[in-house]
Amino acid sequence: NDKYYRKGMVKKSKTIYGGFTYNEKEIEVDTSPHARIIKEEVIQREKDSPYSYLKTSKRYVYDKYGNVTKLYDEGDVTKANDDITAEITYWKGGSEETYFKAHPKKIEVKDTNNKLLRKREGSYDSKTGALTQLNEFYEGGKYLKTEIEGTKEGAIRVITAPTGKRIEYKYLDGIYPIEIKEVSAKGDQTYTSTIEWDSVL
Repeated sequence: NDKYYRKGMVKKSKTIYGGFTYNEKEIEVDTSPHARIIKEEVIQREKDSPYSYLKTSKRYVYDKYGNVTKLYDEGDVTKANDDITAEITYWKGGSEETYFKAHPKKIEVKDTNNKLLRKREGSYDSKTGALTQLNEFYEGGKYLKTEIEGTKEGAIRVITAPTGKRIEYKYLDGIYPIEIKEVSAKGDQTYTSTIEWDSVL
């Protein structure tokens, strides 16, 4: 039943100090068999204005894998013009068998007038599911591109920022980072940090 799936999930919480309630949160949980939040409301108060408060509300929509596909953030519930909606689509790796959970392919945030406020797109390695490229859009179709190269063990090898700056990583046994090098876009300036590990490990 629903109580079994909701076991251990917080329904209501309060933050109280000195007898004054600063924060109240109430959670609405999905029906069985899903133990996930579909709505949360928060009331915040300031001690110097005990009779005024801010109430915010968020609603969540999920896909069959449990990923959030839509987030409705109503902000201050007394103001209709501060609402935003985030729509999230996920990379599925080409088939059900190679699906990697929680890999956002595209995130778009829009206001109440459906105006696009933020947009990000991600690309992933088809074998490991590691993020290989992140595009952050601005001014229409323009975007800032961050590229990420990985090692065969799945660790990050190189991050190239939109400015061309690079961060390079070296590892011990393919797992433990031992050197992090920052290289300027022109390649004329570098900064290197090193890490030593206890041999017992």
